[in-house]
Amino acid sequence: MQNKILPKLVQNLDVLVGYWDNKENCTYANSTHCEWLGKSNEELIGNSLQDVLGPTYQQVHGQLRAAYTGERQEFEHEIKSTSGMVRIVLATYAPYVENGEIQGIFVHAIDISRFKSRENELRNAKNRAEHLATHDPLTGLPNRVLLLDRIEVAIFLADRNKEVLALVRIDIKEFRAYSDRYGHNAAEKLLVELSTRMKGSLRNSDTLTRLGDDQFILLAQGVKSRQMAEMVVERIASRISIPYQFGEENYIPSIITGIALYPDDASSVEELMGQSDQALKDEKDTSQNQLKLPHGNKINELINSEA
Repeated sequence: MQNKILPKLVQNLDVLVGYWDNKENCTYANSTHCEWLGKSNEELIGNSLQDVLGPTYQQVHGQLRAAYTGERQEFEHEIKSTSGMVRIVLATYAPYVENGEIQGIFVHAIDISRFKSRENELRNAKNRAEHLATHDPLTGLPNRVLLLDRIEVAIFLADRNKEVLALVRIDIKEFRAYSDRYGHNAAEKLLVELSTRMKGSLRNSDTLTRLGDDQFILLAQGVKSRQMAEMVVERIASRISIPYQFGEENYIPSIITGIALYPDDASSVEELMGQSDQALKDEKDTSQNQLKLPHGNKINELINSEA
C-alpha cells in the first residue's frame, strides 16, 4: 500500500520535485515542477536542463556544476514560468551516488515568495524607522542625532588630517512673518524649497541639518579658514535669495548665520555647538534683521507695520 501511495504523494506535493541524470536530462518532474515552469510533462521529460530551465539555467549553472561533482547545494533563486510569473524558491540539489559514481541529482524547491515579501516589508519598515530617527520628516535632512554623530567623526578626521571644520548656524530672516501671513502649509512648502536650494549649493562632504522651524546647521569639513567658511555661507545666501513666488507676490528669502570653527573656537562637539549658537546670537544683535523685499511688497508692508 505504501509503495502505491508514495509516488502519488510526491507527484502531488506543493513543492517542486525532479530528477536530472548525469547528462543533464530531466527524467522525472512532478506536477508542481510542470506548473511552476509552465510546461507539460512531455516538454520536460527527456529534455536537457538548458532547454527546460531556459534563462534560469545560467543563473544556477554554478550550483549545477557543484552538485554534479558531489557537493550538495542549498540556495535561493527565481523561477520564471512561460506565463511570466516569478517565484522565489529555496532549492536543494542533492547528488545521487551509486557505486561511487554520480548518477544524477535530486531537485527539491520550496516557494518562499510570501516569506521573502514579508522579509522585505520588515526590512523596509526597519529602514524607514531608522531614517525617521535620524532625519527631519519634513525636509528629509539629517536631524540633531545624526549631526552630532557626524561632528564627532569630522573632528576625528580634522585632528588626523590637521584640517579645519566649520559649524554654521543658519536662520531664515522674517520667516515667522511669512508663516503668520500665509499659514503653516505655505511655510512648510517654503522650508522644503529653501532646504533644496541650500543642499544644491553644498559639497558631498557637507552635512546640512534642520533643527526645527527655520533653524538649520551646516557642517562643512576641510574649509581651511574662516574666510573659506564665509565663502560657503555666501554661496548658500546667493542660492537662497532667488525670489520665491506665492500667488501674485514674490518673497526674496535671506539668511542670518553664525560661524564657529574647530579647533580655532572650540575643542569638543559641545563647545562647537555652543560657539556656533553664540555666534548666531551675536550676529542677530548687530544685524538690522530686515527682510530684503521689493518696495511695496505686501509682506514688507506687514512687517514694517508690526515694527
